[in-house]
Amino acid sequence: GSFGEYQWISYQDSMKQIDMIGSGIAQLTGGHKGDFGAIFSINTPEWLLTQHALWRQGMCVVPLYSTFGLEALSYILSETELRLAVVNADLLPDICQAAETVIKNNGREALKLQYVVRMSRPLGMGEPLGPFPEAITERARAIGLNLVTWEELLSIGTQHPCPPCLPTPEDLHSLMYTSGTMGKPKGVMLTHRAFTLTADKSWVHTVFPDDKSNEVHMSY
Repeated sequence: GSFGEYQWISYQDSMKQIDMIGSGIAQLTGGHKGDFGAIFSINTPEWLLTQHALWRQGMCVVPLYSTFGLEALSYILSETELRLAVVNADLLPDICQAAETVIKNNGREALKLQYVVRMSRPLGMGEPLGPFPEAITERARAIGLNLVTWEELLSIGTQHPCPPCLPTPEDLHSLMYTSGTMGKPKGVMLTHRAFTLTADKSWVHTVFPDDKSNEVHMSY
């Protein structure tokens, strides 16, 4: 394939989507401040939007990576007791297998995961996704997982808007796990204060123009 044109999204449109995603998550999970929400995906615009939507609801982001392996993924699911995971379509079998492993090792009551949201396919990366594959649907049903499409999440958020539940500086911003190569994965707890200070110092030591009207955010 070949690279296409950049697809731009304004800050205003981003905020609208963040509001819809956050409201949808709150409707699904009850929107408890301090809960964990996982993102299991390659780097996409949906990754960034989901991250901000979780923070909007005062939730802590738990990034998951395919390089973790089955044992580490199942351990993280069990330890965090997270109820929601937003997952890239290609990684649905992995999250199902990790959930199955939690049940196999610790019993059904040990799995708190309830909702798995499938991200839409990024612009320019193939055809839009259709219904969930039957094999994934049956597999999820067998272990009590509710599968939700990205479009369904946005629709839920649109129909059930809710106010934000913003975090305090001392609330958890993210729980970053090590790969577990030297034993069980270890979660590093990072607060919003720590990230804010980092951003502030980065701003101080970087030269930005006074006119910020043309600033854009690019993520690779």
